[in-house]
Amino acid sequence: MRPVSIELDRMTADQVIAENSPLWDFMEHAYKLGFHTILLPEFYGGQGMTPLQTHLIFEEFGWASFGLSVFLIVACFPFYCACMTADDELVDAFVKPFCECRDGSIRGCWAITEPDHGSDVIAVGEECFTSPQMVGSVQARLDGNEWVINGQKSSWVSCGTVATHALLHCQVDSSKGFAGNGICIVPLDLNGVSRGAPLEKIGQRDLNQGEIFFDEVRIPKGWMIVQPDFYVPMLDIILASANLCMASWATGLARAAMEEAITYSRDRVQGGKRLIEHYSMKQRIFQLFGRVETSRAVSRSAMELNFNMSPPIC
Repeated sequence: MRPVSIELDRMTADQVIAENSPLWDFMEHAYKLGFHTILLPEFYGGQGMTPLQTHLIFEEFGWASFGLSVFLIVACFPFYCACMTADDELVDAFVKPFCECRDGSIRGCWAITEPDHGSDVIAVGEECFTSPQMVGSVQARLDGNEWVINGQKSSWVSCGTVATHALLHCQVDSSKGFAGNGICIVPLDLNGVSRGAPLEKIGQRDLNQGEIFFDEVRIPKGWMIVQPDFYVPMLDIILASANLCMASWATGLARAAMEEAITYSRDRVQGGKRLIEHYSMKQRIFQLFGRVETSRAVSRSAMELNFNMSPPIC
């Protein structure tokens, strides 16, 4: 995972997702091992792991590559949320094919961010969140038995230019601001869907991100899995899950940074001796160790608590 990440980091955004990119070999191997279904229940074909098992694996992912960790787990988001509906039609159409996929060809993205709104789209509890002045960049209207979707998601949708499906947040009732949003599953091969160019970034260059555009895209009524009456509780669940994943990956990343610091301090000579032999450096490394251990303890406890209860409290 880390060697692939290093290789991808040196490529352009277009090269990262090119047909011959090592990204796709990594994804195929990860899918064969079932890593794409870590968050999904065993009942539907997922790994059915405990929160502790999930944290242990995610920390290792974060140690190896934060960007590829996001790429791999965001790929499951539409299907992870479809599991929560217990709708047999949605499970048969989306969840089971995803769990059975072993070549990385079925990939999701989390299309929530918008070019004009920043963090306002997730500002639950803030005055702006329910303001009618907050007009979403993506709108959905009901037309008979279909939802018609129009608008644009931002250029930082993870997996946005390579996903096959989107977990799409869109505004259904603009009179309620973002509290009037819904959540739907959209296959991205439908008529009216287009993508922007992959985003060139300074960091996490192994994580593809890019815009998605919707022009009169039609989906069946049943694919809108959350409507405004349950949007805020569902958003809380999704955000808590995402934050817990990020915390466990960040723990792995912190551990990797600490290990790099220790390696450097053993090699670097200053003042006639290696840095590791200086008392002040020993203190600093111990502080790093304490922060990593704190991150692990807090994030693991939060994951064990919140993955075992609903609604979450983190």
